[in-house]
Amino acid sequence: MKDPLSLQSDVVVVGGGFGGLTAAIRAQELGLRPTVLERSTVPFGWSNSRMSGARFHMAGGPPWANPVKVADRLLADGAGHLSEPLVRAWTAGCERAYRWTQQQGIRYVMLRGTPVMAPVRPNRRGEVWRGRGADVAIRRLYGRFLARGGQYLAGIEGDGLSVEGGRVVGGTARDVDRNRAVKFSCRAVVLADGGFQANVEMLRRHASIRRPERLIQRGASTGCGASLQMAENVGATVVNGDALYAHLIHREAERIPDICHYPMLDALSTACLLVGPDGRRFCDEKVGGIASANRIAHLDDPASTWLVLDRRIWETAGHENQIVAPNPNLPLAGARIEEADDISELARRMRIPEEPLRQTIKTAGLRLSSPYMAIPVAVGLTFTMGGPLVDEHARVLGATGPIAGLYATGGAAGGLSGGPKPAYAAGIAAAVTLGLFAAEGALSA
Repeated sequence: MKDPLSLQSDVVVVGGGFGGLTAAIRAQELGLRPTVLERSTVPFGWSNSRMSGARFHMAGGPPWANPVKVADRLLADGAGHLSEPLVRAWTAGCERAYRWTQQQGIRYVMLRGTPVMAPVRPNRRGEVWRGRGADVAIRRLYGRFLARGGQYLAGIEGDGLSVEGGRVVGGTARDVDRNRAVKFSCRAVVLADGGFQANVEMLRRHASIRRPERLIQRGASTGCGASLQMAENVGATVVNGDALYAHLIHREAERIPDICHYPMLDALSTACLLVGPDGRRFCDEKVGGIASANRIAHLDDPASTWLVLDRRIWETAGHENQIVAPNPNLPLAGARIEEADDISELARRMRIPEEPLRQTIKTAGLRLSSPYMAIPVAVGLTFTMGGPLVDEHARVLGATGPIAGLYATGGAAGGLSGGPKPAYAAGIAAAVTLGLFAAEGALSA
């Protein structure tokens, strides 16, 4: 192995997505010298941030909504599993974060009452994010960071933190391509690597997913949990590890990449029956796609469930009021959809027991009629909601309080989303707002 590379900076940011770049640029604005360590060597980084749908929302609404009301609703949805000081600080700071992105040159258009980064991605299946809203925004932030003299090191993965006198004073990383260790010293570290959704062992341990390999990675698959491991190793408290930001997608998305992102089956599922391999329902479909996806993810086999519907539902709920509708996009992509004139034949094609399916349809309170249809379902995992618990200043918390010099944002931070429902705050808005908090905290670290 080559001699280690030594770095010295005011702030070291682990991860170059929205949260990491926000923290780094805000640190520059405050007169600090930040360094960004980005695991990917892809130009502009490779993360969920670039692939995002690019809505800057606060718990589903605009960032200028009443912060007290939004916080109250989010805390109620979280059922005691969220940090109230963090939730209230985030909702109070969300509009400021949105305005800050505009100051960085990020443009928006209004869609359905919330701002979406421009240019808006087209409504069609497939990988359509390149050169669109979030991708353009990340490129802009990246350029502004470098124009201010920022140090951005690609191909570097953080793997440890150094603690002296009870505070984080640096850490270690790996330069994989050059087979070289990296050591860094700083006044503060900001963890912003996006979560642990691509780490099957962490999904088993923290999320209690029995067969994580049966989930389909719907995001960039770069959240490998390095930040979580680094934080755990210095005594961080981990919360809401079992909560996933995931959607219902067609089970053949691995075979047909064009249907991995869109169409989603969330909206359609609320008008259908969700059944397991035994032909029985296992959750209330009305809870919504994200909640249903979480229920499915924790089954013995997350790739064994079906949506059961009929031609009437397919022609109405399957076709209306969706970004990219399952009807006709799934058939056009060649995805499997079973259809039969009677329940017996449908069960045979689904390879599940007929009588339980018949009883499920009979007693579910949903009037289905011939011809019947079934769609094989999988969980499309975008990112994990849990992680190291942070306070209202984005400081990582341990058993006795904040761990001095350590911050987290975005998918690397816990306490803002999660719980049994789960409650979901935001993606981009959470990353940017906590990124601002982290940089501002680092100024006095």
